[in-house]
Amino acid sequence: MIKFRLKEIMKSKGLKISDLNEATGISRNSLSLLINGKSQGIQFENLEKIASELSVEIGDLFERVFNNLEIELDEKEEIYVKKQNVSSKYINSPKRFFALKCNLIEDDLKRTGYIPYEYSVTFKPEISISFGIDLKYSELQKFLKELFEDYPYLQYIFILYFAQKVLEIETKELQKLYSNFDITKNEILFVLSGGNSTYPILPVNHDNFEISSNDLIGSYLDTLNESNIYDFDFKNNIHVSLKNT
Repeated sequence: MIKFRLKEIMKSKGLKISDLNEATGISRNSLSLLINGKSQGIQFENLEKIASELSVEIGDLFERVFNNLEIELDEKEEIYVKKQNVSSKYINSPKRFFALKCNLIEDDLKRTGYIPYEYSVTFKPEISISFGIDLKYSELQKFLKELFEDYPYLQYIFILYFAQKVLEIETKELQKLYSNFDITKNEILFVLSGGNSTYPILPVNHDNFEISSNDLIGSYLDTLNESNIYDFDFKNNIHVSLKNT
């Protein structure tokens, strides 16, 4: 759902309907309907006038809001994605990725997309494993990136969730890597591209490839729940719900 933020912005700037009416020429009745969320629409010309008078971008007048949001990571899939920013002769040569299926359930709207990942072994200065989570190739990038920009700690929880899921799926392959390369390091690097740059190095148990993350997740949730209009929870998936006011 899209919320029109005119009332909030006017309040922050100490403006009344009469002030905006005088400055833009838009009728008081039309402005009142907009402020109270009862208008059925607005002309782009009037949007420009309002944004100019308030010294904001048109996009700042709108905000995505929801009552409930769930982010679910599901099974591993094999997908093919066309390469970007390469010479034209390679355009029809898509790259193969492994990906996790992701469901975004926003109120009554469900979106499904795929988030690719790949892992690599580094030999210097010591043998280590890293995972790249490639959000930029996902159909869900725009929504998730905007969500993470608004709530940065939610991105950390998402990476931990993704890491747990990938390690669970790739346990056998990781066991082979650790055995063949005699890896003793107890940490794995996870790199998220296409979001806000984040590179957490997570402690991993070599016996079961689980992450010791309860304390991390708890602290992130505490921070998120301190000062926002939403309640954040993470158990089997990520759940965000509008607080009762």
